[in-house]
Amino acid sequence: MKDPILVFLHALQQWEQLNEEAEEWQFTHGSACGVCTHSAMLVAWAFNGVVLGYYAKDNPRAQIGMTYSQGHDFTVIADRWLADHWAWRATGPLEMPIMDLAMARDRFRAFRLYGPRRFWSLVWSARSPETSNGSPLALQKTLRRTTALYLDSGQAPSPDFVMEECTSAADAQHLADHFARMISLPLAQEAEQDRQ
Repeated sequence: MKDPILVFLHALQQWEQLNEEAEEWQFTHGSACGVCTHSAMLVAWAFNGVVLGYYAKDNPRAQIGMTYSQGHDFTVIADRWLADHWAWRATGPLEMPIMDLAMARDRFRAFRLYGPRRFWSLVWSARSPETSNGSPLALQKTLRRTTALYLDSGQAPSPDFVMEECTSAADAQHLADHFARMISLPLAQEAEQDRQ
């Protein structure tokens, strides 16, 4: 399984392009390469995995996330393979973007870089119908669409939309990503309770 994941991570490099108008590197479908959640979702989608993450303030032992942002998201596939395209490409702390959590050496590296597993929480799952039929692109489009509706009209596009002031598209995307992360765990828990 490691080889196909590595091939895919190398292929993601080919999807990176500079959007001069937005002044940022983006994947070909338009999501920002500099946002760890975006690449983690693409990898999870390709391998039916999950995106896990943490807030740096809640996970002070983690080396990744504190310096560059308020936290970090990454992919776990088959409860064994930790893949992190963003940390490999954007920040450089990883020589190899995949860790085999079944191997003691890689578990130690994961602990050092990502902190204790008890601080990792579910951000997004390719297996979950609660995330726009599992499609990361559909989820991102939905988040952008509802945020854009709010920015254009000043009206909440849905009863559960949280209104906050955004001064730019980047702020709006950051806000959308934040609320998607906040709501994903309760939705997953609710779905699990409904199945029981």
